[in-house]
Amino acid sequence: MSEKRESDTLKQQREARKQFLELKKMQNGEMESGPKPSEVAIVPKTPKEKLQNIWFHDKWYIIGFLALAIAVSVMVAQCANRKNYDLKVVIYTQNAIANNTETMEEYFSSLCDDINGDGQSLVQVINCSYSENSNNTQQMYTVSTKLQSIIATDADALLFIVDENSYKYFNNISEDFFADEPIPLNQDFYKKCDTDKIFKLPENLLIGCRKVTNTTISKNKMSKEYFKASQKILEKIKQSN
Repeated sequence: MSEKRESDTLKQQREARKQFLELKKMQNGEMESGPKPSEVAIVPKTPKEKLQNIWFHDKWYIIGFLALAIAVSVMVAQCANRKNYDLKVVIYTQNAIANNTETMEEYFSSLCDDINGDGQSLVQVINCSYSENSNNTQQMYTVSTKLQSIIATDADALLFIVDENSYKYFNNISEDFFADEPIPLNQDFYKKCDTDKIFKLPENLLIGCRKVTNTTISKNKMSKEYFKASQKILEKIKQSN
């Protein structure tokens, strides 16, 4: 038993001396130290370990890809749900109109041709009305800026609903802003569009078509088509009076 213990002791001493000599050689540059334990690659074996390894090394790429995929999905959904309008009707009155414009859109859509060829007739109503007695200068400025932008750039926004005061406003801008004298919106319009029991539409509203010739929107290749379609809507309103 004592011989075995002595043998184990000698073996441990030899191993310790060997490690000591190797360490000495490493310090003197006579022997490469080899990789540190932290530098030794741990090869993932199980599916869980492989997934964890991919996430550790590429998580920012994965997060970026997912964010991009979500953004693209949202954009595609918005485009799919976006309505392709044929014309626009602008409400610009100095008597605020709080009514929902959906009934007006249905009314004018029923009078409009399918200009873009998508198989349906759709008209968008843009509400730029405000109260002339309001002290909200920010709202008035916002409405004015929005109106100016539409007049300057939107070739498909030729029909304007006005009251007496806003009609005078347009005449002050230009005596020939409208191609012809605006016509009254008839009882058929009020019957179909004035459906809100609380917020009633102002009486004696007019609708007119702005001219295209010698304006910034005349450069749009579809401006003549928009003008013809707008004139057709006015003619249908006249006939229903």
